[in-house]
Amino acid sequence: MSAFQISGMRTLGDAFGATANRFPDRVAVRCGDRSLTYRELDEASARWAAVMRREGCAGRPVAILLDRSENMIVAALAAMRAGAWYVPLDPESPPARLALILADVEPAMLVTSGRLARTAPASVPVTFVEELAEAPAPDPAEAYEIAESDYAYAIFTSGTTGRPKGVAITHANAIGLFTAADQVYDLGPDDVWTMTHSFAFDYSVWEIWGALLSGGCVVVVSSEIARNPAALRQLLQDERVTLLCQTPTAFSRLITEEERHTDRLPLRWLIVAGEELRFAVCRRWFAKYGDDEPVLLNMYGITETTVHTTYHQVRRADLEQTGSIIGRALPGQGFRLLDSELAPVPVGEVGEIVVTGSGVAPGYLNRPELTAQRFVELPTADGGTEPGYRSGDLARQRPDGSLVYLGRADDQVKIRGHRIELGEIQSVLSAVPGVVAAAVIVRGTEAAANPVVKSRHTHTEIRHVRDLLRGGARRAADTPGRIVAYIVRGDDFDTDQAFAALRERLPGYMQPAFVLPIDEIPMNGNGKLDKARLPAPSSGGYLRPSARPSDGEDSGGALTRVLGGLFQEVLGIDGVAEDDSFFTVGGDSILALDLCAAAEQRGIVLELADVYQLQTPRALAEVARSGEERAGVEPFSQISAADRALLPTAGVEDAYPLALLQAGVLFHSAFGAENNVYCDVFRFRLSAPFDRAALETALARAVARHDILRTSFHFSGFSQPLQVVHDSGTAELTVLDISDLDAGRQDAALDEWLDHEKSTPYDWNRPALMRFTAHLLGNGEFVLWMCFHDALLDGWSESAVLSEILTDYWAIANGSMRPEAPRPTRRFADFVALEQAAVRDEDIIKFWTAELADARPMSLPRLADGPREADADRIGFLSVEIGPELSERLEETAAARNASLKHVLLAAHTRVQAVLNSRDEVLIGVESNGRAEGQGATEVLGTHLNVVPYRLRTQGVSWGGLIDAVWAKERELLPYRRFPYAEVGRLMGTSEVSDILFNFTHFHGYAALAGTGIRVVDAEGYNQTNLTLRVEFNKDPFTDVLSLDVEADLDRVTEPQLRMIAELYGNALASLAADVNAIPSQHDLLIEYYYSPCT
Repeated sequence: MSAFQISGMRTLGDAFGATANRFPDRVAVRCGDRSLTYRELDEASARWAAVMRREGCAGRPVAILLDRSENMIVAALAAMRAGAWYVPLDPESPPARLALILADVEPAMLVTSGRLARTAPASVPVTFVEELAEAPAPDPAEAYEIAESDYAYAIFTSGTTGRPKGVAITHANAIGLFTAADQVYDLGPDDVWTMTHSFAFDYSVWEIWGALLSGGCVVVVSSEIARNPAALRQLLQDERVTLLCQTPTAFSRLITEEERHTDRLPLRWLIVAGEELRFAVCRRWFAKYGDDEPVLLNMYGITETTVHTTYHQVRRADLEQTGSIIGRALPGQGFRLLDSELAPVPVGEVGEIVVTGSGVAPGYLNRPELTAQRFVELPTADGGTEPGYRSGDLARQRPDGSLVYLGRADDQVKIRGHRIELGEIQSVLSAVPGVVAAAVIVRGTEAAANPVVKSRHTHTEIRHVRDLLRGGARRAADTPGRIVAYIVRGDDFDTDQAFAALRERLPGYMQPAFVLPIDEIPMNGNGKLDKARLPAPSSGGYLRPSARPSDGEDSGGALTRVLGGLFQEVLGIDGVAEDDSFFTVGGDSILALDLCAAAEQRGIVLELADVYQLQTPRALAEVARSGEERAGVEPFSQISAADRALLPTAGVEDAYPLALLQAGVLFHSAFGAENNVYCDVFRFRLSAPFDRAALETALARAVARHDILRTSFHFSGFSQPLQVVHDSGTAELTVLDISDLDAGRQDAALDEWLDHEKSTPYDWNRPALMRFTAHLLGNGEFVLWMCFHDALLDGWSESAVLSEILTDYWAIANGSMRPEAPRPTRRFADFVALEQAAVRDEDIIKFWTAELADARPMSLPRLADGPREADADRIGFLSVEIGPELSERLEETAAARNASLKHVLLAAHTRVQAVLNSRDEVLIGVESNGRAEGQGATEVLGTHLNVVPYRLRTQGVSWGGLIDAVWAKERELLPYRRFPYAEVGRLMGTSEVSDILFNFTHFHGYAALAGTGIRVVDAEGYNQTNLTLRVEFNKDPFTDVLSLDVEADLDRVTEPQLRMIAELYGNALASLAADVNAIPSQHDLLIEYYYSPCT
């Protein structure tokens, strides 16, 4: 039986009336604890419609400005039944924008509330919703004849001139949409829909009337819940929602939340539309739900073509497809792919989507010139014509008839589901006093300039266009481009006035992420904007308002400002804007944990995954929630009662299993051929007076504060290897005075000591696997050695504990001992518990099984030929200075792509490894931080590391596309980052997933030393691993200059080849910084160093 029994219906009002007669006592609308049955909605809308008819609304627009509630739906239905057409308005829009819309439509009535009426111009006739609610029953004789060609509603979208444009949709358009839906969907009166989108967004048309014309129930969702994935998911469960509509951005956030739950949602249908869906994000959804139920539909449509035009059911097989498949036209709808002269393009070639069929609107309200540009008449086979709408969207048609979406052809973009004309933003800026000229673009995408080519062009030219678009499709799966505005300033320009104009005239989603002052707007030979010559935003080159807006002016709200302040606090910078990405203004994985902890101290819960996905104060404010401090694991809760009984009754604070990385390195160290493997030695030559008592006190304080410095390791005696935390411990300190030696003999003594230290084993059963030595050099200098086993500390912990010790040392030596810092609220035991949980998590295991299906382990080809020299060190080490200029350019590249410096460097690493291994697809190990979240997380010492395999393709991908792919991959893998590397190997059936390791470090904790009188003259580190190649980039905490450390197994790589590899990295970085749009696989830059792997 048809769910939408609307055959022969002429209007939405008629169709609703038929549904109300079929299901009078079913609930039609729910909003919180309020609800309306179909009968109640029918009667209320009839009363309101009678008032509207008496006020002369028939044939005219009725504007509706209400908070989300059932009253919006009553008012909209009443307007249509009165013979009027409704114009939905968003209360969150700036008053200036609302005024432009109201002036354009000249409504016969504005239905609003007492609170919101203040935002309406005085000339608009206002009717309060409270008055309509008290209207008497209508007189049946007041019925008004409504034609199917009459308008049903009008939606306003962004306009190029700064004036929003209204799209009027007829009853026939809307009836056509739901008639088509009846042939695609299996819907009925038992379905529960949600209205999660703004009433002024055309998605709401589908959400409201799709439910009410099929006998279902529509749940009106508050904007606060709609923007909070956790709250939305709870609502979906509580209301037993079966059909949910989401933009891809919102869908990605919901997936992240969904991964925290084991129960299943009751959804039957999940519809994703409003912007491009990149199918990679669906992988995580399918890992839990599969691809049968709920049915996942990717739908394409435009306000001008009545919400939806095409549909495609997304399946697992689509995850490997390039581009976003938007499918076939709905029944009664159609499309053509045309070139710039409206000539058809061949199947497989790129063209503009021109929509035909029942959904095409009559045109724009009061905009005849624009209507003539976009709404065209197309010839038909019978010699006639049919109306079409030029979408400005690019696509190609697959052999099966479906479409693949390829991006925008003009300056109209979609960001977070909102249609935006960049010209509207440019118009607002141009009207600001003191702005001589302005230009607005979107950065972070790779859309080709004017990519629609005529069909007579050669196949090679068209393929080049398609390759450019494919590069753009590889950008981050759920991170939209960023709006960047450029202005030429005159003498009377005022920065604060410009930002005030943007806030007053534009909604939040249209605010530029950056406003950059430039000397002139660059033009090309045709007199058009030359986008390639516009500079990328840099950390200090863009304008900021001098003060934060007040509560009444801040479109982001109080929480947005609080989070912006936390960004500034954690990053140590000023002027963070609402749409600044945490990672492009200095954030990294450690600082992201600090941000979550700082928020938690203020009673705000931020999930680490949300920081990675959403990144900006504005976006994070939408999902942040209040909550309690996260609780850690209880002592001894991770071991059996039998093992607990074997431990001493006194002197032990906790015991728990080894982290798997700890177990691995301890095993290799204890039972390997060379027992110094994984022993780390760091040497710091310090210019400062030496005070043994002060250093011993500082060391004792560090041991007392940190569990791991009081930990012993036990391979036997218990049911499993354990680490035992003692309630006390001592840091071993040896002081050697070599001040009587000359400089040459001092160096020799230090080298001799180092050789001995490297071969000195640790006693696992004593806390801790760490010792310190000071060599006194005289002249106010000494060398401090910090030696520890790699199972004890990761790189961040090493920098943190040394900074803590030296800062304490300086204060104690100068008679100003600081109060003893409390122990961190989190412990290394928390990380171990999280790792153990990951090992047992079936969803994580399924993810990695799918992620690495058919993946080939990657081992660096053997480059070294001939026997190893008997006295050669096993590990070759080469340090490369990248230099300040290239470092800065790489930072700017990262900021322009809304990525972090790590992603830029990892993109270069990925391409170099593709060349060295002669592989298109690479599988590389990336050191990852798996620390527990919460207060004190970054203060916890330990080995919170894991190696996470990244599987990436590089052939035919631009540098920018590769950066975006790396960034997207990191976000995709974030929920699964704690699954141990050894377990990944077991899933793949190999002991070596990859013997190539990438790491990026920025130990900004060292910057604390700048506040002391200690000067680090130089520093060196010695550590040994069993990897073939380890590539580590480091950002200096004092200069921000990058360096590159390359370590290689000299059994596999000769020293000249090691230098060649380092040069490859240098060439890759230079190429990337010079042209982020270059496709490295098409150039000789990286392959000019030819080699033949040895057999």
